[in-house]
Amino acid sequence: MLPTLRTKRFLICASTTTLLLATFLIAALVSASRSDASDCDGTTVGFTPLVDLIGGEYQGYSGGLYPGETNVRPASHEEAGREQAAQVVPRDSAGNPDPVAGKIGFVTIGMSNTQSESIRFLEETHHDPLKSPQLILIQGAAGGQVAERIIDPESPYWDYVDQQVATAGLTPQQVQVFWLKEANPGPTEPFPEHAQILSDQLAIIVQILRDKFPNGRLCFLSSRIYAGYASTGLNPEPYAYESCFSVRWLIEDQIEGDPALNYDPERGPVEAPWLSWAAYLWADGLQPRSDGLIWECIDYLDDGTHPSTSGSLKVANMLLDWIHNDTATRWYFAAPASVGVEESAGAPVVASPNPFRDRVTLTWTVGSATGSGLVEAAVFDARGRRIRTLRVDTRDRGSLDWNGTTDSGERVPAGAYWVQWRNADGESGRTQVLLLR
Repeated sequence: MLPTLRTKRFLICASTTTLLLATFLIAALVSASRSDASDCDGTTVGFTPLVDLIGGEYQGYSGGLYPGETNVRPASHEEAGREQAAQVVPRDSAGNPDPVAGKIGFVTIGMSNTQSESIRFLEETHHDPLKSPQLILIQGAAGGQVAERIIDPESPYWDYVDQQVATAGLTPQQVQVFWLKEANPGPTEPFPEHAQILSDQLAIIVQILRDKFPNGRLCFLSSRIYAGYASTGLNPEPYAYESCFSVRWLIEDQIEGDPALNYDPERGPVEAPWLSWAAYLWADGLQPRSDGLIWECIDYLDDGTHPSTSGSLKVANMLLDWIHNDTATRWYFAAPASVGVEESAGAPVVASPNPFRDRVTLTWTVGSATGSGLVEAAVFDARGRRIRTLRVDTRDRGSLDWNGTTDSGERVPAGAYWVQWRNADGESGRTQVLLLR
C-alpha cells in the first residue's frame, strides 16, 4: 500500500528562506529549460484520452472522468454540486450575502503552467458578456509552486495567494470558488505510485483552501496538457497523461465519502470544498480527440512543456466552454436583464426558464388600448444579427417557444440573445435570454 499524505495539516520542516531559495531554483530550472528546442517529432504517444477511454483500460485502470467509466457526474454528486453552487452568492467583506454590492471571488491555484493559462483565461472572461460583474477572478497560480511545495500551509505561496486576493479588493470570506491544476517536477516513481502521491497532495491542498477560505464551496480541477513535445525531464509523458488519474482518484474519494474530504456539514466537520472536474485538457498530440482537440508543437514554448500564447488560449477557451455549460457554475453568469418598453407601452415579453438549455418559453401581454397584439418576435445574437423569426401573430396574450436554433435549424452556441418584439402600433421591446449548452 502506498503511504498516504492525507492529514489535516502536513508541515514541511523547512525555513522560509529555504522555501524561497528552492522556489527560485525551480523557476531557474524552468527558465533554463526553455532554451532547449521542443521535440516537435513527438506528435503522439499512443495513449487514449481519459474521456475517450470508455470500455478500455490504461495499465489496469478504467477510463472516464468519474466512477463507473463515465464522463458524467454521479447523480448524488451532481445534486450536491448544485446545492453547493446555489450557496455561492455575492458576499460583503465579512462574508455575509449582499446581492447588491457583494462579490464572488474565484481564485486559480497552481504552478507556472496554470499561471500562463489563468492569465489568458482571465483575459477571455474579461470580455465575456455573460460573466457577472460581481464575479472577481483572481490569478493565484505562480511559477515553481508545485504540489509538493504548497502542501505546506505555511509556505510563502499562500501568502502570495492572500496578497492576490487583497489586491483584487476582496477578503478571504468572499472567496468561494477555485480552479486547481498541479503537478510535480521531475517525477521518477512508476505508475500508479507517482499519481497516487500527487492525488494525496491534492487532497491536502483542497483542505488548505477550505481552511484559508471559509466560504470556499467549489473546487474544480484539471490535469496536465499533452507533454509529448517535452525536451526536458521537467514533467514529460507519461507523467502528464497519468496526472489525470490523480485528479480522478481525488474526486472519487470524495464521492465515496472520505471524511477527510467532506463538504457537507450534515455529515461531519467540513474539510474541503465540493470537488469536480473542470475542463479535461489532454489530447494525444496531433491525434484528434473525439471532440477534435489536438496539441501542436506551436502550442508550446521551447521546452515543449509550458504553453505558448496559442496553447494558453486553447486552454482558456476550453475553460470558458466548461464554465458556460457546467450545471454547477450558475454563479458565473450575470442576472439576465429584461428590457421592456416604457410603462405606458405595456409589459415586456417574459422568458422562462432563463437561463435555459433546450427550450425557453416566451410569454407576452402587449396589447394596447386599440387592441393591437404582437405582430412579430425575433431573436438576435450579441452582434445584432437576426437569427430567428419566431412568429407573426395578432393576439394580445400568448406564448411561444424557442429551441436555440436558427431559421435554418442550426443549433446556436451558448450565449446571450435578445428577443425583440413589436406590435401593430409600433410599440416594441426586447428581453435578454441566456442559452447554456
